[in-house]
Amino acid sequence: SIDGTSQSLSFTITGINDAPERTDSASQSANAAEIADGADGENASTSTTTRTGSFVITDVDLADSLHCWVESPTGNHGTLSIESISDPDETGERTVIWNYVVNDADLDKLRGAAFIEYNTIHISDREQNTTNATVIDVEVIVNLQGANDAPELRSIPSQVSFNEIVDQSPVENSYMHTVLGTFIVRDVDQIDTLSRWIVNPSSPRGTLSVTLISAPDANGDRAVSWTYVVADSALDSLRSMQSIVEIYHIMVSDRAGGTGSTVLDMPITITLNGANDAPTRFGSGGVTGAVTELASNHANANSGTYLHTATGSFQVKDVDIGDTLVQQSIVHSAQNNAKYGTLTINGIGTADLAGIRTVSWTYSVSDQDLNPLPAGGGPLQSFQITLADSNGATVTETVN
Repeated sequence: SIDGTSQSLSFTITGINDAPERTDSASQSANAAEIADGADGENASTSTTTRTGSFVITDVDLADSLHCWVESPTGNHGTLSIESISDPDETGERTVIWNYVVNDADLDKLRGAAFIEYNTIHISDREQNTTNATVIDVEVIVNLQGANDAPELRSIPSQVSFNEIVDQSPVENSYMHTVLGTFIVRDVDQIDTLSRWIVNPSSPRGTLSVTLISAPDANGDRAVSWTYVVADSALDSLRSMQSIVEIYHIMVSDRAGGTGSTVLDMPITITLNGANDAPTRFGSGGVTGAVTELASNHANANSGTYLHTATGSFQVKDVDIGDTLVQQSIVHSAQNNAKYGTLTINGIGTADLAGIRTVSWTYSVSDQDLNPLPAGGGPLQSFQITLADSNGATVTETVN
């Protein structure tokens, strides 16, 4: 003061909040790649990839605490988190360190393609959701690179059998035998499109087709639906107790069978069982023959050793290719039981591809046996020929 005495003065300094700001410009990004299919560590729980980054935030209010929270997109493969925020230096700079961690199994569905995740770190000197707080957004871009994962079968091979409809059934040869089936293929690369094709057996009797491959579920499982159809008539040539096996191969690939692709082979085994089909007459019209007695002035007239013969043939059909056809009986009948001569089977031919056989016969009678007959004709001779197949089914033809 003027008189030389000292006075005490006091001042109150009131601060105002200074908003934090980012004071570096380094881009925040990370890269992670899926382990190759079949390689060591693929999909193991311990197979994780960790990437770390940092950026600087300055808050000159040295006593302020920084609050951080992470916003990640739905369906993220990994997790981004804040590892630490350093104490401020004398200028208020703080280093924010973040970590991104992803398990290899979580990259399985990426196929051999890239995927980008956009994560945002929010920083404020006020707690989250505080009104009028300054919030700094730092984007962290994560580039994920997938690897192709081969599809795999998740079902056992299918085996199906059909029985030929029994002979003379109302639907025999018109019925269509049909079976539906499915098997599961897993391809964790969910955006993969599965190609399929069929390798048929040689000379198949039926038809197998793939009708649908479903969309993948959460595990990448797809249902492959197939249909097999065979006409009953296509089984006709199979004998009783005879079976044939058709093996169809449904091939499935995530690369259409191209170079480096995995091709799955799902065999579908079809067993076709035959039933006996009785032989039948083939062709139309009667089977006839004729002989004429020698004139009385002929050198061999009334001879017991001179034989008149008539020959002919008829056809029978047995669709059971490979069946044996044998003579079972020949029954001779005549008007007033006046029987003359005999009929014999010369041979039963080999079946053609349609199962048709030619049966040859010969009728013989001596001229002496014809001597009692009046001029102009004699009693009609009928021979009922019965043939039997390997299973005893028969067919009858009459020769007059």
